[in-house]
Amino acid sequence: MIDQNLKAELQYMLDDAFEHRSSRRTLMQRALAVGGAAGLAYVFPRAVLGQDATPGASPAASPAAASAPAGLHIPDTGGELAQDQVIRLAITEPRDMDPGISTGYDELAIFFNIFDGLTGVDMVTGDVVPRCAESWETNADVTQYTFKIRQDLKWSNGDPINAHDFEYSWKRVMNPDTMSKYRPAMHVIKNGAAIDAETDPLDLTNSA
Repeated sequence: MIDQNLKAELQYMLDDAFEHRSSRRTLMQRALAVGGAAGLAYVFPRAVLGQDATPGASPAASPAAASAPAGLHIPDTGGELAQDQVIRLAITEPRDMDPGISTGYDELAIFFNIFDGLTGVDMVTGDVVPRCAESWETNADVTQYTFKIRQDLKWSNGDPINAHDFEYSWKRVMNPDTMSKYRPAMHVIKNGAAIDAETDPLDLTNSA
């Protein structure tokens, strides 16, 4: 679960953005700076679902909406899903399509619909939930995480997804040549801050 102090600060950012009509790009960058990847994961879906909401508006009558943050409208999603699913996003032309460097709303709106991480954040409760990892465990002092990746995962070309794909993605973000703004999100990994200063190799076996 996200730290309650961080959660409160992120929620303040959301409320402030809705009230003052701040740009989503600015909101995403602030969330990334304050909470890293967890901050971005918490803020982004709320910004998308709340884009037409009025702060303080009454949420729709559904179990999810009953516990939704103030000003966040969640429609009732009961009933069977259609056989063909179509997603329509109110975005403009993306600047680029590189998940390692893109921070704009238009790009992130697409990425959040076509990519998944090891874990995600429940939009309503703020709890960390499984995504590509079906489970995980920690050592006694919570400095090492072991993720069990789902065995049914495949890339769009049919190739299986494995741990090396995640390792490559994280190391690419930390590569200075990538010039990624997501580098601070990797500081929680052992030696993450050091490699950001280009001193030590990134150790993906432990977290700080």
